[in-house]
Amino acid sequence: QQKPVAAEPSATDRASSGASTPQHLPPDGAGGGLAKGSNNNSCRSLLDSAAEDTAAAAAAVLTPSVLTSAERELQVAEAALRKQSGVDKLSDNLLFNQLIADTERLGRRLPVSDAWQQHQAALKGLTAAGGVQQTKKTTTVAMCHPMQNRAPQCVPYDANRVTVGDDASYLNASLLHWQSTRLIFAQQPNKSQLSTFYKMLLQYGCELLCQLGPSVSGLPPYWPDAKGESAVYSGSVEVSVRAVHPGDVGCTERVIAVRVGEASRTLVMLQVHSDYPSAIERACQVLSDQRSPLRPVCLVCPDGSAKCGLFGALLAARHQLKLDGKMPPLAEIAASLANQRPCVLADPQQLQQLYSNFHEICQILLRKKGVLVRQSSTSAAATAQAAAARVASEKSSPAHSTKPPTKSESAAPAVSANGSPAKDFLQSLDAKHIRIEPVPEDKRRIRREDFNSSASRESRLKPEQVPNDPFSSLDPLWSHHKQQAAVENKK
Repeated sequence: QQKPVAAEPSATDRASSGASTPQHLPPDGAGGGLAKGSNNNSCRSLLDSAAEDTAAAAAAVLTPSVLTSAERELQVAEAALRKQSGVDKLSDNLLFNQLIADTERLGRRLPVSDAWQQHQAALKGLTAAGGVQQTKKTTTVAMCHPMQNRAPQCVPYDANRVTVGDDASYLNASLLHWQSTRLIFAQQPNKSQLSTFYKMLLQYGCELLCQLGPSVSGLPPYWPDAKGESAVYSGSVEVSVRAVHPGDVGCTERVIAVRVGEASRTLVMLQVHSDYPSAIERACQVLSDQRSPLRPVCLVCPDGSAKCGLFGALLAARHQLKLDGKMPPLAEIAASLANQRPCVLADPQQLQQLYSNFHEICQILLRKKGVLVRQSSTSAAATAQAAAARVASEKSSPAHSTKPPTKSESAAPAVSANGSPAKDFLQSLDAKHIRIEPVPEDKRRIRREDFNSSASRESRLKPEQVPNDPFSSLDPLWSHHKQQAAVENKK
């Protein structure tokens, strides 16, 4: 078999490629025609691809990104909120004095007797304003996943249910809002929901995560504890702790980094233990420092409703106070959040705790401004009772006694039958224990005849004993002046 012979390039090809022929290629007569043609083709392909990349880059630079109307409105709202949050509204003396008066008024109302009635009236108003949409609130998706709901009644509505990726993944979480404050109320995830939970945090751009209370008994915590620790959940979710700040404000602050596949985000996690007012101040500060003030804050509790409702209402009210500089409508905030998720602020005691905690938040804010507000009625009564008991115990002690102690007193202090001198003092103030002593027999009683008696009888009495003349006890000479005035009138 004869080997195929490479075809000789034509004169036009030789002329066109002569300028770009490399110097290291062999001459035409040495069998280098095939190599020369292949190199020319590769050079042309490289030049064409480079030209295409340059054209695409130029087109990307010259072509502007078109924003939708919703994205444009979101950017405008974020800019307005960022500008509004940067101004201290309480620098205005009128707003500052009004806040002081409102705080004192709220303290005098505690405990608020009509809090539950106001809450129910506000809920009825929201239901009437919503119309058909309010009456058709359904929880169909939540009912399809009964094993993933820790409390059957604390489930999200279908309208504001949090969706992650495709609709197949389910989380017991709701997206709530009050004006510019957006909140996610979520049930603490179990081991099988960790991947979906962290994907939700990245999808909604959350920068603040609040764990209310300790982890649910029987479930491992979904976050590492110490600084530098990391954990991998569900194979694709990696969570690491960058910093830990165990503060004395009732919460532990952690900076955690979350990585789900290629996406990653760093967020602040507050584990709130007990002191809600102090933790609210820190959460409001983190909320104001977010890159976007409209990004939601994720609140997590065992059922996603009870503790989340109280903390979320306090956070929304505190953020609204910072933006407006006025006392926010607590009844409207509580009703709005309760209307967006079941079992939120559904207990009258939680409403009372909402009012008392927000009163304490206002006191903390005014205390930073150098203003001390009077205590609420409940705290003032408790303080007065404790002070009275302390004074009574001090007075009953031998150190404050003017008489020298007897042998029995020096051996043991005098204690009542109940075992506490403070109880005797408090019981003496009660009307039940007050006894009216009988009038002694030798004490003269004033009768009706004494008022109708003649002036001769009054003249025999001392001035301070004249029954029908109350001024005689103030001025001893009043009766004498009175008699002289009567004589002059007769003349």
